[in-house]
Amino acid sequence: MNKHNGAALLIVLMLAAVMAVFMTSTLSNTRVQFDMAVSLNQNIDNRLKLETAKSMLMMELYTSTLHLVGKKKQSADELKSDAPNNDINFFGRKFVFNDVETVIQDQSGLVSLQPFNDKLFSSFLALHEVDDKTRMQIVDQLQDWLDKDNFTRIRGAEKGDYPQPFLPTNNDFQTLHELFLVPSVSPEIYNSIKNDLSVYSGFDLVSNFMPVHLLPLQLSDDETKTLIETRQLTGPSDNEMNGEEEVYPSGYFNIELKSVVNGQNALSFSIIRGLGTQKPFYIINENYN
Repeated sequence: MNKHNGAALLIVLMLAAVMAVFMTSTLSNTRVQFDMAVSLNQNIDNRLKLETAKSMLMMELYTSTLHLVGKKKQSADELKSDAPNNDINFFGRKFVFNDVETVIQDQSGLVSLQPFNDKLFSSFLALHEVDDKTRMQIVDQLQDWLDKDNFTRIRGAEKGDYPQPFLPTNNDFQTLHELFLVPSVSPEIYNSIKNDLSVYSGFDLVSNFMPVHLLPLQLSDDETKTLIETRQLTGPSDNEMNGEEEVYPSGYFNIELKSVVNGQNALSFSIIRGLGTQKPFYIINENYN
């Protein structure tokens, strides 16, 4: 009798253990599914928030003269108000718009790949602490990429220097990603400089729209200090920041929106001005992450 009772007790304990493992596994899977559902819901909410901010920003820019003439000097009453465009700037300084962290960078304040200014680009690479030898190689190779094969640059790279038989293109850059194909542009250098480059802007930089860290390329130390101090003031117009006259936005903007609620999500895109078209602008290179 005792043997039967012992066997029955052992079976009961085994069944209890199996049930406990099953319940624990079920609860764990349920928790994982719940966490995934919460994360997905938060991601959808953030995406909706960013898309809403994008739409509101486009309305703010293109139902006013902001995109054409820049930010005009505001009255005292406007400066005291909570108007959404009080903090808008086109030189890459962060501001909050529609509860979203926003950055707008006019491409005329970025270093251009075309037209290509070799002296400016060399100074730009030096600003990013690229050594002299690599800097000269990159500049020569970029020039060889753009012009016809002539084998006149010692540090350059023409056909035969690339594993691909169709490179260099001997044409304008179509995207920034093509820089990856230039032999002396390492992934580290590319990641360091890519956000400061524009495929097309202008031969010279427009200091009114340059981010702070690029100002030394165009201005002296004293001029840089003065411009930075001026930008700290509330409500300067784009044409009065450093005494230049009639400085207008290019209409080509890089924009990044970030939502930091319940995790960080970002929406980045570029705007190009529509010239001779029915649309005033086009949105390109849109990326959400």
